[in-house]
Amino acid sequence: MSDDDLKPMSPEEGVEMYINSRRDELGTETRRKQETRLQAFVQWCDEHDLDNLNDLSGRDIQRYRQWRKNGDGDGYGEIKNVTLRANLSTLRVFLEYCANIDAVEKGMRERVMLPEVDDGAKDTKIPESRVRDILDKLERFEYASRRHVIVALMWHGALRIGSIRALDVDDFD
Repeated sequence: MSDDDLKPMSPEEGVEMYINSRRDELGTETRRKQETRLQAFVQWCDEHDLDNLNDLSGRDIQRYRQWRKNGDGDGYGEIKNVTLRANLSTLRVFLEYCANIDAVEKGMRERVMLPEVDDGAKDTKIPESRVRDILDKLERFEYASRRHVIVALMWHGALRIGSIRALDVDDFD
């Protein structure tokens, strides 16, 4: 596709169309997070007089990346790489959508460079004997308590807290 095939679209209109297109696919909280992340991009476009997504370049994306990292703009503060990665990942999906509706050139998504992140996860392990002692105590003194269930799920299911929160009653047999 050449630049001549692109159809003019403002960043605001692009974000609105994108969010509306994902309304049935995304949960309320995910949709809210994506809207918030993309509003930062819209604000950057506004501050830098980019009123047509057709004009977006790889350099613009790099400038936005730095702007967002530094916390420039109204109501923003400096952010860590893990937050920047989430923001830029959302931007990548948005730009893929925009390429599919002829608002940006194909391949713009790949121009968004995601930062490396140290997730801060520790790789230390609790010895099995210690976990068995903990579970024995919980089974004896706090059977079926919230704490007992969480520890049991973490140990037997190799689940993290976030995964446990996502469980539904229907997930159990």
